[in-house]
Amino acid sequence: MTNDDQLLVELREAIQSAGEVPEAFIAAGKAAFAWRTVDAELAALTDDFSADDAVTGAGMRAEHAEVRALSFHARDIAIELEVTSDALLGQLVPARSGTIELQTPEDGHNTAAVDESGWFTIRPLPTTMFRLHVRTATDNVITEWITL
Repeated sequence: MTNDDQLLVELREAIQSAGEVPEAFIAAGKAAFAWRTVDAELAALTDDFSADDAVTGAGMRAEHAEVRALSFHARDIAIELEVTSDALLGQLVPARSGTIELQTPEDGHNTAAVDESGWFTIRPLPTTMFRLHVRTATDNVITEWITL
């Protein structure tokens, strides 16, 4: 092997190793990304009502409704959700405008506007575990992870 051949082998190895990212660097990037929402307040699930939970008394007629209602509460805001067959319908209480983002573990994001009355709609309905991230002029709130 000549010096030129040796030089080409070393250059090829240098170029290949330059494309590899060290594991410590990847771990540091993931740790830094996890801190991006550290200032967000956690909204706890306080109510989860579905038609299956309804109790009917003797002589009362109950129709099965395909509605599920969820309530999340943080210090200064509540997120009220109604799960329909194709969407999440919700309202911020007290009413205020902003944005709401549906996040999934697979890094899926779906952002919706929240109008001045606090109303929002998220479509399509999530099929995996998710959480909601609410941002208003005065709030930065993330719900617990839930599965429908």
